[in-house]
Amino acid sequence: MSDSRFLSRRQNYERFRYNDEVDDLKEENQMLKEQITRYQTQIKSANEQLLMLKQRYQMLINELSMREKAAEEISRLALKEANVIIETAQGNADLIIKEALGSAKMVFIEINRLTSQTKEMRTDIKSKLQSMDALMETFQIPEISNLDYLSDETRAPFVDAKKELEK
Repeated sequence: MSDSRFLSRRQNYERFRYNDEVDDLKEENQMLKEQITRYQTQIKSANEQLLMLKQRYQMLINELSMREKAAEEISRLALKEANVIIETAQGNADLIIKEALGSAKMVFIEINRLTSQTKEMRTDIKSKLQSMDALMETFQIPEISNLDYLSDETRAPFVDAKKELEK
């Protein structure tokens, strides 16, 4: 092959030197082709890894998006439930307050009734005490006559009663 290229030695070609040079270039060319093949394999592998990473990234993005939506939904439901609980608590509190006010009103009415009755009873008792006092002022205890004519046994209860009255 190199013979056909460098046939003419007559024109000052050094066939061996050029053949060696061509062989070196062929060898270098072969090495470069192998290196290109390795690089192409590496590029192909890198592209496959890139594709896998892109797919994994997309899966993670989708999963994150789903989790965010789930978190938003949970948050929304929790807020809704909290509002329902608050409304129920407010309704219950209003009902309890109404019942307490009703009970307080009943107690107040009862206290007013008892106060009124107490005033009436006080007035009534005061007037009865005044009448009793007036009666007591007009009431005179009769003098116990001489008990000497009675025997000692018969006279004892009367003497005890007189002592009681004197106290």
